[in-house]
Amino acid sequence: MEGWKELVKTVLLGTSTQRKDSIAVQQELKQYGVEAVDSSDRENNTLRALAAYTQLNKAGLTTDSLKNKLLYSSCPSEKKEVCSHKARLQLQHILQNNYEEILIELLKILDIQQQHIPHQLLPNLLTYGTIHKNVRPYLVPCLGERGVWLSQFNPHWNYVHRILATNDERIFELGSKDERLEYLENLRRLQPQKALQLIEKSWSSEAHAIRVSFLNVLYLNLSYDDEAFLEKCLKDRRKEVREKAVELLSHLPHAALIGRVQKLLEDAVQYNPQKRQVSLFLPEHCTTEMKENGVRVRYKPLPAEGQKANWLAQLMALTPPSYWSKQWDKTPEELLKEVAQTNWHSILIWAWATAAQRFQDHNWILACHRFYVDTQYNKRWTSLSIEFMYEGMSDEVFNTIALEYLTDSHSQSLSDDHPIVNFLLREDQQWNEELSKKVIHRIKYTIAQDSYVFHWALKSVLKRAAYAVPAGLYPVLNQNWPESSKSWHSWQMEVNNFLSILRFRGEVLNVHQGNDTL
Repeated sequence: MEGWKELVKTVLLGTSTQRKDSIAVQQELKQYGVEAVDSSDRENNTLRALAAYTQLNKAGLTTDSLKNKLLYSSCPSEKKEVCSHKARLQLQHILQNNYEEILIELLKILDIQQQHIPHQLLPNLLTYGTIHKNVRPYLVPCLGERGVWLSQFNPHWNYVHRILATNDERIFELGSKDERLEYLENLRRLQPQKALQLIEKSWSSEAHAIRVSFLNVLYLNLSYDDEAFLEKCLKDRRKEVREKAVELLSHLPHAALIGRVQKLLEDAVQYNPQKRQVSLFLPEHCTTEMKENGVRVRYKPLPAEGQKANWLAQLMALTPPSYWSKQWDKTPEELLKEVAQTNWHSILIWAWATAAQRFQDHNWILACHRFYVDTQYNKRWTSLSIEFMYEGMSDEVFNTIALEYLTDSHSQSLSDDHPIVNFLLREDQQWNEELSKKVIHRIKYTIAQDSYVFHWALKSVLKRAAYAVPAGLYPVLNQNWPESSKSWHSWQMEVNNFLSILRFRGEVLNVHQGNDTL
């Protein structure tokens, strides 16, 4: 890009030091219809050149990369309708404030309504997608014909082609690591079997780190069609590959791996219905069969327990917790209560909580949570935490647990050390209407009753609430804030930001439902 380099040189040194305008600049810009008006007016020529380059950069074009692309066919006609003027203003506001979550919400709506992004915003949104990878799957379907056509002129926008070109296997064969993975992820979303076939085809020639990355892709649309390949991975030379294969297979409750693990546990875990007692028989050695079916020899998820106990705990964690309920004809609550009195309580509770999270068994997640909360001040819990169990839970379970936290609390106010605070800060969880109203009511009550001005954690909850509560609740949640409180001055900015974002989300929703007012 010689013209740009010459232009920068001219700006730095001054036009008075140049005997004549740069030939490189003139030649590069002439092909775009930009010519000097007065050859003696170097200052004016320099400003015109800067303006021309600025517009080219806005469109994602660089002169050196465009020289051989000017003969490209023109953009195809749009097949979708452009979004409304109000939607365009909303997109601009989102970009100015970097509201990624709201952008995804809006793009989902545009995709459902079969509308495309206005042409004026394409360069900014395409560039936004280069940084925010989470947005790409929602952005590309809304680019329209011009957005897809435009993306070919900027190498940073190549992700559009990788998402759309699911039949172009050259990306997978010749691309960089990141390009191959992105192509594979997009293909896996649309054609899971074809993605698996590509992985199998190249498997023998891939380094172990790449193999692990490929296995991570299989979490998308994981099914029993993947089981045969994952079984082969259990015999891979690298421990990391074997462990990842076990983790994937453990998400399939009826996989052969689960059956083999249950067979290993037949003699190790016994229940006496007369005594209502669970007994464990620890393995003397970590056998080859145990290793092949997911036991990691040196892994100690329970540091306070011995190595043998940890081997058995790992096996139990690979078994759906409902298996024990059916085997012994007991509810999760009954089993947790009975094992709490035994010497094996840490092993059993950790294993069942891990299995509940792994297999997303809602009944067991709720039972383990309730039991943990009821007994968390008991000494037997001092060396055990089940925080991991809340990863990946559904919004339904999240709201149930959060509401129980509030119900169990006797105070109407909230503090930074209240157990619900950290729980509410979980990303990607959406609050239902009942939870939203109760949490915001308690925050209002706390502000009204408390002169303490900090509450950093509680203010973070309010920031999270702006994106988590239903957008249509703005008219309700906007009312009765305690503006006369002594601590209002420390809350006013956070409350205004919360209401502003919530109102904007409501406007986005209402505009696309055909209602322009809140």
